[in-house]
Amino acid sequence: MSDTVQTRLALPPQYTASDAWQVVRSRAAELKPVSERLRWHPFSGFEFRLAHPLTPGGAPQRVFAIVDRLTGQATLTDPWPELGELSPEQERDCVADPGWNTTSFAESGRRAHRLVATAAMRRHRLAVPSTITEMRTVESLWKPNWLLEARLQGRRLQILVDAITGGYYVVGT
Repeated sequence: MSDTVQTRLALPPQYTASDAWQVVRSRAAELKPVSERLRWHPFSGFEFRLAHPLTPGGAPQRVFAIVDRLTGQATLTDPWPELGELSPEQERDCVADPGWNTTSFAESGRRAHRLVATAAMRRHRLAVPSTITEMRTVESLWKPNWLLEARLQGRRLQILVDAITGGYYVVGT
């Protein structure tokens, strides 16, 4: 039986605004910064215990996954740091739910479980099935991203930088 957290929790940013600019400037040094804003995107979080007879030492592993509530994309993650409650200031910068394509919490849980099961099968090459137990769920887990606005050769760009991993992509021109 898993422990479900109902509170709006947030992953702490690992990248500052300065770090985010450094990441994108490593690829395009001529970028001219215009603005930056830390935005919070809605996810659900899941912690599983994965037991497999072929695991060295036989100890179960902790596996973490998050599911983007807007796209439904499930992702395995490193163990979460201490989660904090979303502050009123942070809530003002939360991405609004468009209301037409949101992935439900139940569906998020199914997608996270399926991802963990698939990863376990691949790791153990279908030898023996793993036992996956849901340990903790966070229905409302907010992930930070930097939304950078820049100019490059006279063109306006909007770049989203993951404030946890430093990954980025252009979201608008």
